[in-house]
Amino acid sequence: MKKVLLTWISLLALSFASVSSAAYSEVSCSSDAAFAANSCVQCFDWGTKAEWDQLGLLTDVWSNGTSKSMYMLKAENELTDAVRMISLNGAAWSYEPTKENFWEYTPSLEKLTNDSGFYTLEAGKSVDWIQSKLGYSIKLNKGATTEGNAGILKYTLNVHTDDAGTPAEATTSHTECVLFKSAKASTTPVTPKKETKKLPQTWPQEVLLLLLSLLLAGWLFFISRKKA
Repeated sequence: MKKVLLTWISLLALSFASVSSAAYSEVSCSSDAAFAANSCVQCFDWGTKAEWDQLGLLTDVWSNGTSKSMYMLKAENELTDAVRMISLNGAAWSYEPTKENFWEYTPSLEKLTNDSGFYTLEAGKSVDWIQSKLGYSIKLNKGATTEGNAGILKYTLNVHTDDAGTPAEATTSHTECVLFKSAKASTTPVTPKKETKKLPQTWPQEVLLLLLSLLLAGWLFFISRKKA
């Protein structure tokens, strides 16, 4: 079994697009303890996310900044293992509509395959190798219980460097992490609005009807006495 070397390599870059168009920036992995806790070697901060915010159109770019070709195998980069959303501090994320079949290899990657089964990326080239399917997203259902980190989206790509024109025996693993923060939840209870009960209004015509009924009763009494 090939040994996976957890080695930092700067030739791999991360690229994202979001339905919310939120900006993110690369930061030092020493800027937050959550990066070290998740063995991140390249780190990004995507700022604050609110409950019900969704992340979609996600993709990862494989870039080769060396002077030789690089290689990868699908068997070492299974879709179910390549990307993980890690909840932090009581936050809750969900895959919409489902987690199954959420990710897919890109058509651009498929063009790089060769007879040996390796996907070969030439020197100085880059390619989108994995992406979330159209209409799929990751939603923040519940923010962190305290102000701070809500989750980390963790990408892992395993590749082989070139060894005299062939893939090297060792596998190099590059882990990229995107940190999301959650605003502090409001502690002010929401007071339900009470509806004011409206009393029935007394209209002038009701008073007139009452007077008419009294006059009619008096007239009938007078007629009955006269006939007697």
